[in-house]
Amino acid sequence: MPACYLTAVCALLAHSSPKRKGELFYWHSEQKSSSAEVDFVLQIDEKIVPLEIKSGSKGSMQSMFSFLNEKRSSPHTKIGVRASMENFGEINNILIIPLFALSQLPRLTKTAWSL
Repeated sequence: MPACYLTAVCALLAHSSPKRKGELFYWHSEQKSSSAEVDFVLQIDEKIVPLEIKSGSKGSMQSMFSFLNEKRSSPHTKIGVRASMENFGEINNILIIPLFALSQLPRLTKTAWSL
């Protein structure tokens, strides 16, 4: 993914909510045999939301599935989000949103969480 995408996403996410105070996190698997990593891990209210950014409409979500599988016992982690060039959708418990809708991420995740 081009660095300009991630820079723009970082700026948008870090300043999209006065509560967030610029805090962004990421996740990588602790297992030596795995290279799984999630681009961003956000706290939205009391929920933990992993976010993957894809520059196109293709790409595996294995890292997202690994994160959700590892955290499945947590009551605070229920869904993941993939932002890409795709339209709105959902695969299993992963919400797919277009990149242009990232500013609406808190509202979209709250809606998906309640389903």
